[in-house]
Amino acid sequence: MSIISDIHSINIVYVGFNDMGIHNLLWGILELGLNCRVYDIEHCTSDSPEDYEKLITFVKESPTDLLISQNYSPTVSNVCDKLSIPYAAWTYDMPLTSLHHTSIFNNCNFIFSFDRVQADFLIRKGLANVYHLPLAANLARSNLITISSEDKERFGADLSFIGNIQHKGWDDKFNDYMKVLPECDRQYLSQIKKETFGIWDGRNRIHESFTDTLLSDFKSHTINTPEIDEQLYYETVISYHISFLERVQMLKSLIPYNIRHYTQTAYSDLEGLNSYPSLDYESELPKAYFLTKINMSSTLRSIPSGVPLRVFDILSMCSFCLTNYQPEIDDLFEAGKDLVVYKSLDEIPFLVDYYLRHDDERLKIAANGYKKVSSCYTWAIGVEKILRTVFRLS
Repeated sequence: MSIISDIHSINIVYVGFNDMGIHNLLWGILELGLNCRVYDIEHCTSDSPEDYEKLITFVKESPTDLLISQNYSPTVSNVCDKLSIPYAAWTYDMPLTSLHHTSIFNNCNFIFSFDRVQADFLIRKGLANVYHLPLAANLARSNLITISSEDKERFGADLSFIGNIQHKGWDDKFNDYMKVLPECDRQYLSQIKKETFGIWDGRNRIHESFTDTLLSDFKSHTINTPEIDEQLYYETVISYHISFLERVQMLKSLIPYNIRHYTQTAYSDLEGLNSYPSLDYESELPKAYFLTKINMSSTLRSIPSGVPLRVFDILSMCSFCLTNYQPEIDDLFEAGKDLVVYKSLDEIPFLVDYYLRHDDERLKIAANGYKKVSSCYTWAIGVEKILRTVFRLS
């Protein structure tokens, strides 16, 4: 291993995952002008011997001081453990099933979580090198985007929501569980659902209300082999179900405003909704954000405190973001100045109507949001923090 005197002397291997198609971290590395080789694995959760051997061979081809990835990979961790090379993973998902693999206890790992609750969970499990690091805006990419007349025709809109109603890869099992759980549990879950739905005030009512008895009944009356912590798994099932209902209600309330919904999983029961195919993350999504007057964000309930990537992507395009309240927004932004926050579903139509009629205020907030992420939250800034943490550089 070479002597590390500053970040530019670090030899990095960036590992990308084809199933995600998101490589903001690589943009940050390149923006800093660092020494970097790129290696692709098909799946973030991969733990196959074939992927392990191929990556071992690749890493050994040139001097390597660090492997780094967006989200955590057991394969990458085990390779680093074998070769005694540090591995840095910056997460942007919660829950992330790979973080429940036994490899997370490898001494090589440095895990940077976008969600403070997720970071605290990992620390309580006994992991040594866990840090909270909010996500970032890809200014390197947004500054290269050019807008054509065809783009204006295609993406120009008053209001858009870019995202799935249901989480890709997770079936909504809530109603199936409600059929088999005891009546007392069904009533309790219905109460949790009622108290949570459409309210964002910083409380994680799902986690607060999840008793040992409820967990025991879930395990006794349902058949599952969760890849993640059992309680977190069942909390996630409930979280995704409520998030689905909230996104449906949000879209329904905004149909009169001709909201555009770009999605991989269109929902057919919303009559009058303008649904469009999902967008390419690198080339199309930034243009849609820029050419939309109001961009909606609705955070999955499985993310208890962190600010999701969608918010940073919107602000990176100097666009107006209307998002639900998350506790970490208070730490990162000034609500009403950098972006606008709703704390209940009932507030959304009023806020949309107001900011569609007040262009000057809306554009000023969008500009402030861009300035905030430009100065505080870029991928290059995050990468430098990671490298200085891993190699203890001042």
